[in-house]
Order: sequence, then structure tokens, then C-alpha cells
Amino acid sequence: MRRCVHAALGGALKALGVGAAMLLDSICLLIPVAKRDVAIIVRLDAIGDFFIWLQSGAVDAVNYARASGYRTVLLANAIWADYARELGLWDEVVGIDPGRFTWNLRYRVSCLCRIRRIGARLLIQPRSARVFLQEDEMARISGAPQRIGSAGTLLNTNKILSKLGARFYHQLIKVSQCRDVHETIRNNDFIVGLTGKACSRLVLPVMSRFGGRKVVAVALGAGWSGRVWPVERLGRLIEYIARSQPSLKIVLLGMPSDRPMA
Repeated sequence: MRRCVHAALGGALKALGVGAAMLLDSICLLIPVAKRDVAIIVRLDAIGDFFIWLQSGAVDAVNYARASGYRTVLLANAIWADYARELGLWDEVVGIDPGRFTWNLRYRVSCLCRIRRIGARLLIQPRSARVFLQEDEMARISGAPQRIGSAGTLLNTNKILSKLGARFYHQLIKVSQCRDVHETIRNNDFIVGLTGKACSRLVLPVMSRFGGRKVVAVALGAGWSGRVWPVERLGRLIEYIARSQPSLKIVLLGMPSDRPMA
């Protein structure tokens, strides 16, 4: 009984928080904007998912927008926004801190006002693990007359918020709902629904610091320990790469906590 009461109170408080955020966000709708030939592409997830997206849909989303004559603006996670600018794939990259955006009201309103002032005619939101108070609310406030999003999964939301967020898009593209499906599959599902063709890959530039040598970057950590591959298997894979491709340079990437594994 006590658990049911706590669950009910938690749900009520969450609903009040979402409602308060939406009310605050609506202030930004008072800003009149002139529509420009601009397309907003929203991608706020972590750096690992960003690199996966670069190989499974980023290029196609940009090409889709430019085919209509639109200049592209990427709303990017601030963690990797600088790298995205260096790639030069988008005309402009706007870095946003997702955590700060969710909890800092002044920062949130400032970001939403900036998004609305862009005056985009098109918004593309390809992330399947949508967050209602992030991507969905950005779509609503943007005022873009054409908003295309992923129908998404329930990994970062629930059925009620997913259904409510769906109302802020003019078109939702279905992607795989299976939890064990790799993100490249969902990204490809989205691009096929958007363009009718399979996704293409972005050829990443070779970093000059390695003298033009091809590099294999191995990310040791993950956002959750359950997603980290056992070090013994990773070691065997790196050993195989080193033997079979001796010309490749292998670089280990990680946080200070990953040093023992390294």
C-alpha cells in the first residue's frame, strides 16, 4: 500500500513538473519570428551515439534539408559541439547542455528563445530515445511549419509523455522498438522513412597529429557499466587488429577511471 502511495505521489509530482516546464516554455511562443530558409537538426545524445549517427544518417539528414534549399543548423550536445563544428557538415552548430537545459530555468528559456528566433521552416529530430522536456519541447517551441521526428522508443520516456510529445511533430517515422537492436538499425530506419534510401556514411578526416596514419580508436568506458565489454574480449580483439593490421595505430580513449582497464 505504501509503495502504491509513493508511486502515485511520484507520478503526480512528475506531472506537475512537466506541466510547469511546458507553461514556462510557452513564454517563448510570444516571440514573433520571421521564417527563413533554415532547417534545424536536433541531436542531443552523448558522444558515442553521435559518432554512431555520423555513420548512419547524419549526412542524409543534411542532404535532405539542403535539397530544399535550406541552410542547416545543428542543435548539438555541448560535449561534442566543437568537434561537430570542425567537421563542417552543418552550416552552424549550436551547443546545448542537456542537463542544464532540463534543470536550469534561465538557461532553458534562453536556449528556447534562441531556437525560436532561428525561424526555421523545417525541423528534423532523428533520435529514437526522445526526451520530452528536451527534443519534443524544442520541436514545439521552434515554430517550424514542418517538423519531422522519430516515433522513437520508451527508453527515455513513458507512454503518456511519448504520446503527448508526438503531437508536436507533423510527421513521425517509425523505428524498431526492440531493446536489443543496435542504434545503427534505428538510425537507418529513420533515414529510409525520410528519404526512401538506406543511410550513408561520413568519411571522417584523418587526424594530423598521427602523421596521416590510419587510427583505430577504442572507447573503454560507457555511460553505464553494464554496457562495457569484458576487458578480456576487448584485449583479444585489439590483439587481433594489431597482428592483422600492423600499420594501424591503436589509441585507447577513456576517463581517469578507465586507466586500470587501459
